[in-house]
Amino acid sequence: MKLSTTLLAALLQATGRQAARAALQAQDVDVPPTVLPVLSAVGQQTRMLGFSATTPARESFTTTGARTQPPSTGANTLTLCTFGQGMWRVFCELDSQADWTALQTSAEVRLQDPTGASANRLMQHVSAANVPQHTSFTVDLLVPDDGWTIQLVTGSTVAAQNTQSWAQLFVNRLL
Repeated sequence: MKLSTTLLAALLQATGRQAARAALQAQDVDVPPTVLPVLSAVGQQTRMLGFSATTPARESFTTTGARTQPPSTGANTLTLCTFGQGMWRVFCELDSQADWTALQTSAEVRLQDPTGASANRLMQHVSAANVPQHTSFTVDLLVPDDGWTIQLVTGSTVAAQNTQSWAQLFVNRLL
């Protein structure tokens, strides 16, 4: 398998190594067809208490966010973290419970781009009366520039509807 210098330069630039293209000297790199990770080097975990979720993270961290949605309330968005440029491994858990049933989102975790123009749902819970829901996943993200966020979104409620949601993130910076 060959990786073009353009692809390698984009990867290295996204991880903060702007001089990568010059270092590659316009040569393609041959990589064996199977690549197995030998070691996953991650940074030390730091607890992000009292931090500004809008300041881009540069190191590994863990954080949580919770929302209680009372009756007759509009949808609510909580920014859990903002990523700095680089490669990240994200383990996320989402727990929620609603006391009503409808075909609508009671809670979701999403990845939002820096411009706010695009959001990708990473996981979603649809309301089911008094049924606790739990979802977890792990994903590797290559963040090309500062400002990408992970958000906890709770859906709107009407009279006599309550929703509780909680999200936990364990995030390791890979590069």
